[in-house]
Amino acid sequence: MSDSTRNDQVADLIAQRRKAARSAIVADPEPVAPAPLTSVQLGLWTRAALHGRDADVNRPAVLRIRGPLDHDVLANALSLLVERHEPLRTSYPLATDEPLQQVMAAQPVELTIVGPAGTNAGHSAGAGSDRLVANAIRAAIDAPIDLERAHELAAVLVVESAVSHVLVLGISHLAFDGWSEAVLRDDLRELYRACAVHDEPRLPELGISYGDYARWERSQARGDAIEAHLRYWHGELAGLGTAPALPRRERAATPVVGNRIDVPLPPSEPAALNELARAENTTPFVVLLTALELLGRELLDAEDFVVACPLAGRDRPETHDLVGCFINPAFLRSSRFSAAQTNLDHLRAVRSKVVDALS
Repeated sequence: MSDSTRNDQVADLIAQRRKAARSAIVADPEPVAPAPLTSVQLGLWTRAALHGRDADVNRPAVLRIRGPLDHDVLANALSLLVERHEPLRTSYPLATDEPLQQVMAAQPVELTIVGPAGTNAGHSAGAGSDRLVANAIRAAIDAPIDLERAHELAAVLVVESAVSHVLVLGISHLAFDGWSEAVLRDDLRELYRACAVHDEPRLPELGISYGDYARWERSQARGDAIEAHLRYWHGELAGLGTAPALPRRERAATPVVGNRIDVPLPPSEPAALNELARAENTTPFVVLLTALELLGRELLDAEDFVVACPLAGRDRPETHDLVGCFINPAFLRSSRFSAAQTNLDHLRAVRSKVVDALS
């Protein structure tokens, strides 16, 4: 495909996004009926309904807090946070033909404190704080799932010292995503400040609710636009069969604690990656996705596979200050690649595929 054609596609994509932006999300302060689930929520709900606690749909938030901390003020700030963001107090009961979002009244958050200075006798003072944090995270992940009842915000504060704490919040993925963690952190910081000095919190007004977004998304999922999307994805994934998958461990009987491996890169390598992206009129994401595809061919010993890419799904500015699950996963099929093609050829093919998938 020529650069001219590709530029036309990019221009069409921008025009579509601008058209969507003109379709306003209307706030409904007193809705007459509960909102439907969003598309991503419906997938998570189905998974939870079928597999229960094995569905892995809990997504804890872990915040490190440095400096002196008033536990009572923190509990009050958490309660205000739940009052501000409806997804943190929403249940998902099954109605006649589909699950709905039932927003519940805000309740005070009970803050559980563990550690040498804590009140939970179940942990000895000699237990390491890392172990306490790991236990709190595992408990949040393994918490029972009750879709009929609002998922109460489970808050555990691990006291490492008088000036070092770790806050673990147990939240359902139906109500929370990666973007939400930054929103939650910033809101909680301001709510704590306001509670500590008996001041009004200085937070932006939420113009819409998550339920408003869900109704808007449902209204967009009809007509020619959605039919075009369905045709594209049916064609893109046709004939895939059973795609190979990276090996994964089954859930262990005993808790498994994850870890992170940091690999420092010399400054020249990120700079080279960004320069390559600019030279090829693309983004670092596409360059890294190309590298992942090439690596996947070696690890899977296969030419045809799918890479799942969770997109933020927050194109609309009204959604930026909301806690909620907006992720929009794109399933990108590996590009056809022959021995005669260079890595640059492969990069351009991946770029084309990503633009098509997002248009």
